[in-house]
Amino acid sequence: MKKSVLTALLVSAGLSAFAFDFGGSFVNNSKLANQPASDGDLRLHQKNAVSLWISTPFGSSADSYFTAAGKYQFERDFGNDLTINALDLSLCKAVYVEDEFTITAGRFAQSDLSGLVYCQNGDGCSINFESPVFKCTGYGFYTGFLNSQFVTILDEDYTADSDKLYDRAPAYLVTGAKAVLPYFLGEQSVSAEGIFTANMDSSKRAHTRVYAEAALEGPLFINGFYYNITGVIGFNKTGSGDFSMGNLSKGSLTWYGDTKGLCVAANSVYASGHQGPFDNFRGFTSQTATAALTEPEWSGIFVNGLSASVKPTANMLLSASADAVIHAASSFKYAGFQYDANIEYQATSDIYAAANIVQYLASEDSDTNNKTEITLKVIVTF
Repeated sequence: MKKSVLTALLVSAGLSAFAFDFGGSFVNNSKLANQPASDGDLRLHQKNAVSLWISTPFGSSADSYFTAAGKYQFERDFGNDLTINALDLSLCKAVYVEDEFTITAGRFAQSDLSGLVYCQNGDGCSINFESPVFKCTGYGFYTGFLNSQFVTILDEDYTADSDKLYDRAPAYLVTGAKAVLPYFLGEQSVSAEGIFTANMDSSKRAHTRVYAEAALEGPLFINGFYYNITGVIGFNKTGSGDFSMGNLSKGSLTWYGDTKGLCVAANSVYASGHQGPFDNFRGFTSQTATAALTEPEWSGIFVNGLSASVKPTANMLLSASADAVIHAASSFKYAGFQYDANIEYQATSDIYAAANIVQYLASEDSDTNNKTEITLKVIVTF
């Protein structure tokens, strides 16, 4: 019996070794931007990164596997005279699949329904159940071992140290559960999610955030049109203070053409300020809401715009967007206009290149917030 078990283990290990895969990539990201804006000149912000990854199957299921990836990044911001060297374990997870269940453990990314509240890596696990009529996911993460050079958590009591190669992020516990009914109303999908986060560093002020989210999406009766509506109610409490309540709402209407991957969308995102029963909305993961020089978060802001993309050839993607930005800290006030144009080109299976220009044109009373960015990105995989 022992001999049979040993033989099975050796055969399994041999199969895993045979299927072992690895690779890597080199990323060059060169950006010219007027930051800081003391003289309006464009200055270089350079990033170079080298990544390595491994992947191997395990277990009896063909869909189960282990994968890991690490990265070294050099960053030089000439505008702010800042140099950063950073190391990161960007991925390290085991995925076990058994019938309708998928269990993932390790370090991996998770995103909430809105994509604007919690969208980052974490160390923990998730359990996912998926059937044709119902999907649900439960997850839990700890953030205190992440590198703050690669993920920014909104925490006013924490300051990152750019001189450190690996600067540990604020320590939070993040738990959540998500449920989806894919065909709740015909082809319409309805989703709900709850998220709870709490600061685990006893030397810092207590900071608790709770989010309740719901989404409805699906095709419209007009051929080619799809919509998505997502709402978030967030509760935020710092120290011994009371909970404040904020709202984030977003919606999109998208039309998909029949040729060249043409896609046109109207998009709207509102993050509450002090309106009615709501206070300033506060997310968990830092995400820049606009291209303005001040790089505002999703709080007290209202952004509405159009976007479009098309694939003129199989290996090229063109995309553009334009938005009107409205300050919503208390009253609603026009803040500026921004546009974004992007071209992506897959030269070969191993070489990807992209060029991008973004410009923010602030209203006359805040024109010091104007910003221009021109970015060239090249990725070589091996």
